[in-house]
Amino acid sequence: NVVGIGPGNPDWLTPIARRILSESDVVVGGRRQLSELSGIIKDSRLLEGNYAETAAWITENAGTLRISVAVSGDTGFH
Repeated sequence: NVVGIGPGNPDWLTPIARRILSESDVVVGGRRQLSELSGIIKDSRLLEGNYAETAAWITENAGTLRISVAVSGDTGFH
C-alpha cells in the first residue's frame, strides 16, 4: 500500500489510511512521516536516500509482511 498521510497531523488521517497503517506489519517512510505516525504503527523502516535497497527489501518481504509506504502529499506522485 502507498498511503497518503495528509498535511502532517495524525488527527487528519482518513479513517481508511489510519486502518491500513495500523494493520501494517511495517510502514516505510521518511523520518518526519514515521515520527508523526509513531502512535499508530507497529514497526517502521526509514527511507532516507536508500531507495534501491528499500525497494529490494519491499520486494523480498511483500509475500510475508503487510508493508505500507507512508507519503505526504499526492500519492500519485510518489
